[in-house]
Amino acid sequence: SEAAKPEPAATVAEGHKWQVLLMEYEILDSYWIHLHERIWFSALVLIALSMLGITFLGTGMPTGTPQLTLVTFVATVAILLTLVWWALVRRMLSYMRITEYRKREIERDLGMRMELYMGFARERRGRRRAREAVQEMAEGKPDLREDLSSFLDSPVAPTMSLMVPGERVVWNLLPLLFIGAWAVLWIIAR
Repeated sequence: SEAAKPEPAATVAEGHKWQVLLMEYEILDSYWIHLHERIWFSALVLIALSMLGITFLGTGMPTGTPQLTLVTFVATVAILLTLVWWALVRRMLSYMRITEYRKREIERDLGMRMELYMGFARERRGRRRAREAVQEMAEGKPDLREDLSSFLDSPVAPTMSLMVPGERVVWNLLPLLFIGAWAVLWIIAR
């Protein structure tokens, strides 16, 4: 008897491909927003709990309690939770980058521009590097090259170079800040 052959994947008729891509784009956009909200919400919980813990242990401990033991225990748990949060956030950030990449692919196919422009706004590039990126991204698409070049020359583009760190940098530095704060509290309690 013949081994069962897998059925070929369903294909989309060429005339309807743009509808499928647009649906996929909407799903990706919703997923990106969901991940972004999860990162912000979890960071706010982490910040609130860490600040409450540091404040309580730093100022509210009654005298006569085994302060060093309590601070060591709470700091260790807080640092471990921060490291777990950091690992999860790094995974979510990688999913967000994959989502952004696919959204850009779809935008190129459909002639859309939002994620392409947002990608330029998120990344730190010098003018020369941005121009090189435009050439690379718009290869074979003169209208895209013209749109991206116009975007770089627009009044919006200079705001991209502000010396404010991007979200990804903040999410990667936040755990180090909290680990440092707990370490300082532990040193003070000694």
